[in-house]
Amino acid sequence: MALEPTDTVMSAIEKHTRQRGVLVTSDGIGGGVLTQAGTTRASDSLRFPGNVRAMEGRISGRGRHSDVWVKGQFKSLLRPAKATLDATAAPLSATPGPAPAAPSHRKVEEACTIRYGHCVDPDVRRYRPRAWLAATQSGGSVAAQQSSNPPLDSQASGLSFDLGPAPTAYHVASRRPSRKRTRPREDADPWTLQDQANWRMRSTRANTTARVYVVPGLLNAKGELWKPNQLVTVTDLYSGLDQDMLIGAVRWVASRLRRPDHLDVCARDERARNPGPSA
Repeated sequence: MALEPTDTVMSAIEKHTRQRGVLVTSDGIGGGVLTQAGTTRASDSLRFPGNVRAMEGRISGRGRHSDVWVKGQFKSLLRPAKATLDATAAPLSATPGPAPAAPSHRKVEEACTIRYGHCVDPDVRRYRPRAWLAATQSGGSVAAQQSSNPPLDSQASGLSFDLGPAPTAYHVASRRPSRKRTRPREDADPWTLQDQANWRMRSTRANTTARVYVVPGLLNAKGELWKPNQLVTVTDLYSGLDQDMLIGAVRWVASRLRRPDHLDVCARDERARNPGPSA
């Protein structure tokens, strides 16, 4: 990937991590760790009411979008190594043979210059798109150039769905049909802008929901430290949660009377590089 002279260290790290969906965390002693969504499970669980003293929650739909686009381009990798005709080219024979089957030059160039990734969030019912430009030449590989852009559904443009015979009439129920969730990537799929679109959708969705649980101290009931990037079972009767969550951050807050731990949790699927069909 290309770096600009004005890029900072964190900006360069952010470009690389966004291209491959990698998380950047601290190692606790002043260094950085490049990792993925953790699979290690904490030895204790979070229970509210229970070992959780307080809970802070923020749920907003401001950063969620129905359609997430990532658009970009890269240099063609299917161009011939040398020109078709040059000073050393031999003349045609008297009976030239048929030309080998090959895609047209226009299609070859469009396969690298007109690239996009598209991800759908079916929970956002109204048309609310968001587009990003790829800051790097993502997906610049022969396999990516030979693959096609992801197919679009009938509502990707926002204007192609049927409004009915009376579009201005009042209807109690929503007339927008449910959309299918974007197909998750498979191991055989090349890395393209589609991976960045999936990552953008999950990361922006994760930033709209914040849950912070306050526990008494640094250690859990088993005497072990609460650590970030660990799976923990959350039983929250107030929020209606009973599932595994990922500890995104651990903040220690010291006061004169107590020293509680603040645990920021989120769904693991929102931080995973490839969440699978359940995301």
